[in-house]
Parts: sequence; structure tokens; C-alpha cells
Amino acid sequence: MNTTDRVLAFAATTIVAVVLVLFRPLPASADGDADIGAPPSLDTVLTVEEIGRDLDELQRIIDEEWLLSNLNDADHDAAIATLREKSNLSIAYFNLEVQKLLACSGDGHAKVGSLHPSFREVSNRTAPFGVEPVGDRYIATDPSSNRRSQLWNADYPFVTAIDGVGIEKWVAAAVPYFPRSNPLANRVAACIHLRYVGYFRSVLHMDDPPTFQVTLESSDGRRKTLTVDGVTHERFSLLKYNLFLKSLDRRWTVLDGNIGYLWLPNPAADGVEQLIEAMPRLRNTQGLVVDLRNNEGGAGTEALSVLGTWLAGAESPRQVVAIERGRAGLPVAANVPVYAADSPELTSDGRQFVACALDGVRSVWSSPAAIPTVDRVVLFAPPSVEPRILPYSFSRFAKAVPPESVTVYDRPVVVLVDRHCFSAAEIIAAGLQSLPQVTVVGEQTRGGAGATQYFPLPISKTEIVVTSTSVFLTSDGTLIDGQGVVPDLEAGVDLETMAGPKDTMLDRAIDEIRRRSAQRASRP
Repeated sequence: MNTTDRVLAFAATTIVAVVLVLFRPLPASADGDADIGAPPSLDTVLTVEEIGRDLDELQRIIDEEWLLSNLNDADHDAAIATLREKSNLSIAYFNLEVQKLLACSGDGHAKVGSLHPSFREVSNRTAPFGVEPVGDRYIATDPSSNRRSQLWNADYPFVTAIDGVGIEKWVAAAVPYFPRSNPLANRVAACIHLRYVGYFRSVLHMDDPPTFQVTLESSDGRRKTLTVDGVTHERFSLLKYNLFLKSLDRRWTVLDGNIGYLWLPNPAADGVEQLIEAMPRLRNTQGLVVDLRNNEGGAGTEALSVLGTWLAGAESPRQVVAIERGRAGLPVAANVPVYAADSPELTSDGRQFVACALDGVRSVWSSPAAIPTVDRVVLFAPPSVEPRILPYSFSRFAKAVPPESVTVYDRPVVVLVDRHCFSAAEIIAAGLQSLPQVTVVGEQTRGGAGATQYFPLPISKTEIVVTSTSVFLTSDGTLIDGQGVVPDLEAGVDLETMAGPKDTMLDRAIDEIRRRSAQRASRP
């Protein structure tokens, strides 16, 4: 295998590494793999003793399993002590109290597994509209809309109050139930769940009649109040940006000005084929927009690895692009190029490089003392350096890419991110942000880049979801959980984008590509 083949094989696995590690083998829970039986109904009332048994196991999970339990200096012991004093709680109410306890940490994945059913159990009355923060205001959205406009009421787009209570007070009531992150992420999570208006009425000590009084406001300050019926089912969807692609049979196109566009909204099974088709056709574009908006992670690892092959192939200084802090003693999944300083597959030069790279990382966050961890690096390096670090072999991901379709793309690249980017999408955005030709544009992301495990409680059978296996940090040691990926250039959702068909975030990305292309052209 020649040097070019080797670096392409490595690049193809590098980006996917940060996602594949999420699927490495997980440690067994305290109860092993035994069948825990069918869960009781959510209206089952728990005794003090039963609550105590569940809380004993929750305490063990926090102390022995939760990598991010110490984030934000959350006082879980005090919260558990308060819960122990409660009695006659239904499982639904107990779950929501535990949810608040978990949310005190900045672990973006932390939750009770039956969160949404618990909200519905307390009050199955939901609002017929969604709420999205836009700037310092809030817009009422139509979650079932497939039109370009996502406004619930185009003439009066802003929601200012529900049942006579200011919308800010509703948002403040919902914030404690969701993991602490950046201010935008906190507001977005609260707004998404305000569709459970019936439950948050109880939090605000209000009655729960079948109708809602919704006060709306126009752009010029006129107000109107509507009486609307509550609905007994959920209707929710993420923001819709690039509806122009609905007319295409692919996830890529060339925009005006010869600017390439790749749309990766959690790619489906055909994502690899779409990218392989796109790569040779976009190689001569002036610049490239990679749109990760609404990508909540999870699937699409092969598609993202192909993208990494293309972008990471550029000649650039050897660098660490991400750090994985994983529980010590767990094996690394096959074909995942994350390396500790003593990784046996590295050459002596490679081990020295990784040791020096890790020595230079200064992370504010450290894992709990009871959970030992090992730091590993994800890196990019030019072909002239790589053979001295690692003996290569083709992975199954590299084989998915025909060699003739791979090209070194050294033009300006903008990665578009937004409030809904999460998990694997954030890891990818953070990794690509380390490349010299990449600029991240958009909104600060949600903040959650760890590998989780589900732990059932013994009585309620509630599943506790926490980050327990590994977390990812940016190349400078910044934890993604509790913060998200900070864009290089901010460009937020505005009323024009919500009303359609304008997409101001995409326009900002295109402007940045044109600016950087002009700079590139002016160089000698």
C-alpha cells in the first residue's frame, strides 16, 4: 500500500472514530443482565420504603457509574436526601423529580428513560403549537407544518403569555428539568417541552382547564389573545431550513456562485452513496457548505467518515482534533483510531507524539476520583508524517469509497451548526473545526458528547440514562457537555427564516465562503 492509500485509509476512520467509540462494549449494571420484568404503570404510588430502595440504587449509579456527576458542582446528595422525605409519589411524579436531579449536571444525555410518558401521565393536555426562542423573544410555531413558513400565526408570530402568565415565567419553570448547558440550549430545551403545558400549569400552581389563553404579538407591537383547545397528543418537529432540497433526489447541490452544498441531517442508510456521488461533482466548486443543522447524532457514521476522508486529506500540520476521555479498562472498538500514550499499535514515534500532545492539554474538568479514566487522542496528519506513527490497514469504511472519487478539497469550507446539533454531530463539528480550511458558522450547539448506559431502578423500573463510558473534549481540552460547540461566527435563527423562504444562516455561510475565497485569490 502506498503512502496516499495509507493516509486515505486513516482519514476515513478518523472522523468516524469519535462516533464509533460510542458503541464500544459497556459495563454490566449492578444487577447484570437479568430480566427486570415488566415495569409498573406510571400511576403506581410508591411508599417511602420503595422510594428509598430506588434512591439507594440511584446513589450507587451517581457514585460509581456517572462520569459527569461532578459537572457544575451539582449537589446530588442533598437532592436525594430531600426526595427520601417524600411519600405517596406516583412513579410519574417520582420520575420527574429524578429528572430534575439529573439535570443539575451538564451531562447532555442524562435523563430518565420514561420522561415524556411521565409528563403525559401527569397531564395529557398539550399545546397545539410549539415555542422557539428567536433572539430575546419567542415565536409560536406550527409543528405539523410542511410549508416554508413555520409560524403558527403569520400576522402575530410572537407568543408573549399563556393563561395570562408571561412566556418567560413558563420557560423558567421548565428549565430545571433539562441538563444545564449554554443559555440558548437551556431555553430551547425548555421551549420544546412547553408543549406539556398541562404539567407546567401544576408547577406554576395553576388550574388545568381544557382550553388555553394564548397572547400573541405582531412585529409592530399589536396584541391579540386567542382561546384554543388543548390537544391530547404530541406534535413536534425540528426547525425546517432547506426545504428547497425537497425538490431534489439527493442531499447535495451546487448553489449560485459555484458553491457546493452538502446536507447531513442525521444521514440515512443511503448517505454514503449520496456523498460518494457528490464528491467528484463538487471538487471544482469555489467553496463548500456542510450543513449539520438539526443533526441530533446517532446514525450516519459511515457517511461522516466519507466526508472526513475528503476534508481531512488536505495537507495540514499534524494536530490533535479531539480527545476521548474513557473509562479505564474498557477495550477500544475495532477500527477506531483513538490512541493513548501507551497504545501498542503505535510506533515509538507515535507513542511519543501522543504523550506530548496529551501533556499539552489542560482540561478544566476531571472525572470523579472513583471512576478512573484514560485520555486518548484523535488526530490528523499529512502523509509525510503518518507512516512514522501508525502501521496502516484499510478499514471497512475506507473500502466504501472508490479511490477515483477521493480528492483533496482545499477550498474554504463552512460547517453550519444550530441549536439542535447534538452528540455525534457535535463531535464531528468540533473535529472539523480544527482543520485550517474550516469555519464553523451558526448557533452554539446543544452540548452532549458522551457514551451512555441505561441503569434500571429496582422498584419503579425507571431507566436512568447517564454518560458512563466516555466523553469527548475539543482539541484544547474543552468539554463539549455543558457547553456545546461554539461557532467561529454566530448566525442565529430569525423571524425571516421562520417565515420562509429565506435562510439567513445559509446566507451567512455563503458570504463567509465568498470572503475567504477572495482572500485566497488575492494571495501571491
